[in-house]
Amino acid sequence: MLNIPEFPLPSNPKTKISFRAPDVSDCMLIADQNPHLEESATTLYLNTLQDLKKQGSLNDSAFWTGEDRRTALWWIFINSNEDTTVSYRFSENEEDVYLDLNLVDLGDTAVTLSRKPSVPIEFDYADEVVKAEVVPLNGQSLEAIELTRLERGQHEKESIEYKQLTSKISMQQLIYSLRIKGEPDDPDDAADKRYSIISKLKIGTEYRSLMAKVHQAKKLLVHGLATTYHDGVYLLVVERELKEGEGVRPLMFPFQCDHFIQTL
Repeated sequence: MLNIPEFPLPSNPKTKISFRAPDVSDCMLIADQNPHLEESATTLYLNTLQDLKKQGSLNDSAFWTGEDRRTALWWIFINSNEDTTVSYRFSENEEDVYLDLNLVDLGDTAVTLSRKPSVPIEFDYADEVVKAEVVPLNGQSLEAIELTRLERGQHEKESIEYKQLTSKISMQQLIYSLRIKGEPDDPDDAADKRYSIISKLKIGTEYRSLMAKVHQAKKLLVHGLATTYHDGVYLLVVERELKEGEGVRPLMFPFQCDHFIQTL
């Protein structure tokens, strides 16, 4: 029997998750999901594969960070597949370049947090100073942003609707990255409270200052595989050797969950 080693959550290494290897029924379950809803499929996949006989109870991956979730997909894949190589295609100097990437090697980029996965900040709002925390995006937040991206994809890039939804994605990323002191316990009400404050910030001063503080805080929260999140999409960061003597340079690819969620 194939045993997958315990997986320590990169955002909280003391929490360890037990996974079992995926089987045919798991692949069939995932196949029933909307292929455009990668985040909801990821939640289902990571929850379904938790070994409750070892673990006792479910640790809902909807509340894991996006980095935890991607690192978990990678962990399951490399520990349950003989072939761990995937091929990527990208353009360089207007030419298609193909790169075979051994996913095991991505482990060299993985890091864990040695601190609480939140950073306290303060920001100005009207005549007040608001106390808040910056946190990583979690699965629930990513699913909401993904729905906005899908809605945006139904419009032409130059349309007003597309531009409005792009702004909405930026706002969602900020709202879901904050927790404001005294906000409601209900997640939707809390998000509405954050929106009501952020939407009234002065764009050239208060808003810019808040964005800078969030950006700096996120640097302290780096964990999991080397990725970056932009415009509602996680990008996998790998280093590619250039020509002899020219060193290496980072490349970024969309972290496509279907490369890691197994199918028949």
